Amino acid sequence: MSYNQASAPPPSYNQATGQPPPAQGMPMPTPQMPQAGGYPAGAPPPQAGGYPAGAPPPMAGGYPGAAPPQQQSVFRLSYVDFMPSQIAGTGSTGLLSFSYPQFERFDVLVTRANQWIQQNPTMEVKTCESLEVKYEYHLGGSGAVVNPDQSLFYDHGKGRNCYVRGLRVWFGQKMNPSAPPQQIRYINYVPGCIQAPSLFGYPQFESFGETVNRINMMMRQNPLPGKILTVETQDVKVRGAWSTTTIDPDKSFWSEDANYRKLFLFIIRVFYVEGPPAYEEIGSGDFVPGCVHMPSGIFDWPQFEPYSQVAARACAWANGSLQGCRLANAQTLHIKISRKGWSGMCLIN
Repeated sequence: MSYNQASAPPPSYNQATGQPPPAQGMPMPTPQMPQAGGYPAGAPPPQAGGYPAGAPPPMAGGYPGAAPPQQQSVFRLSYVDFMPSQIAGTGSTGLLSFSYPQFERFDVLVTRANQWIQQNPTMEVKTCESLEVKYEYHLGGSGAVVNPDQSLFYDHGKGRNCYVRGLRVWFGQKMNPSAPPQQIRYINYVPGCIQAPSLFGYPQFESFGETVNRINMMMRQNPLPGKILTVETQDVKVRGAWSTTTIDPDKSFWSEDANYRKLFLFIIRVFYVEGPPAYEEIGSGDFVPGCVHMPSGIFDWPQFEPYSQVAARACAWANGSLQGCRLANAQTLHIKISRKGWSGMCLIN
């Protein structure tokens, strides 16, 4: 169910007592970078946050080297990416290839991130996210390329597209210098299958809201050993849609063939900082762009309100409905639009 009105609270919400936001940060020294994964052998590792070696990190909010107008102190924020290393396979994914490359699993990346945190004790993780990057293979050239800093990529309309999932950690200056280094953990929650796949039908899964309610029930019975850092929704490819369904949220490499149907499942991934149980629960509110032009037929396309209006509605809802709760994440999702028959009617669920 979606919530388009700011006054409509979701069926369940985070009941944990939130902590006040951290104070403005101090100038941040350049951290040490990891030595494994994500960059070519023999090349120097990338700098955190994507800025060149020897140059100061950019200021948060897009104001390089100076505070924005009417603001004297800026909270500095940067990031570091942990991409899986290829451990097997030639790397070629073309039509003449009969095998796919194999990459490290997602849990290996979290272990590597914790090692980086230990090496940079003055830094504090603010949040983290799973990162999808296009995998490209250039025959006779640079070989396999996975570039998390590239903001534009090309998808083949016909053929095979391959992707790699990594980990991006956002960090800033530690507020309490005497606090021990953090250790981040995560857990995947997969929607329960309520109907097995058949020769002529897809498998059916419980709804997103049912999954959230089940997670909260599990957290009441067995609290997480720490404080929730962030909660995200990830689309994971379902393999064997017509036989034995296989869902592997930690698999970091997958392919999409434009000539065949693809089935994806939204899972919930919870990142948390290891420590005493905080006895928290999670919840969500969905905000779907309103349709400003309903199609009059199959050859007419709908038009929706701009994203800024959706964000404003979500902000108003959060200010009025999340009193005493902590906002763990705000995420943009790609949701497929279903069109019914010749009328062109659009359905968004």
